[in-house]
Amino acid sequence: MRRYKENDLANMDMDGQIGSGKNRLWQGILLGALAGAAISLLDKNTRKTVVESSKKCTGSVRSFMKNPGEFLDSMKDTSERIRHTIKQISDDVAFITQKVEDMKDVPSQVASVLKETKEAFTSAESTTKHSNQTLDKNESSSIGNSQLD
Repeated sequence: MRRYKENDLANMDMDGQIGSGKNRLWQGILLGALAGAAISLLDKNTRKTVVESSKKCTGSVRSFMKNPGEFLDSMKDTSERIRHTIKQISDDVAFITQKVEDMKDVPSQVASVLKETKEAFTSAESTTKHSNQTLDKNESSSIGNSQLD
């Protein structure tokens, strides 16, 4: 009697074959894709589109084969544009991150300004009250003095 490892049991297919499940999976995927492609080609518009795309692709490949330097230059230009775009995005992200960090300080600065303003108004209010009390005392004393006259 053969002893099976734990992994052997997990990889066993319906026929008791070990390790062939993966091959059958890929075979099934490939056959399904081919069947789907064949069925989709029954539609006239799909066939027409496939033929046009194939002609364009073939023309591009021929052009690249005749002028490989042109293809390489095109690839270099494209890669340079991609690098430039990535650098620009990186700079933008750094800028936005810095602005977000700056914005974190704003609430504490606003709170500080509000506290100073409140203190200034409180101080001005107490000074005004003190001045009014002094005026009230002076008025009372001057009224009292005028009644005596």
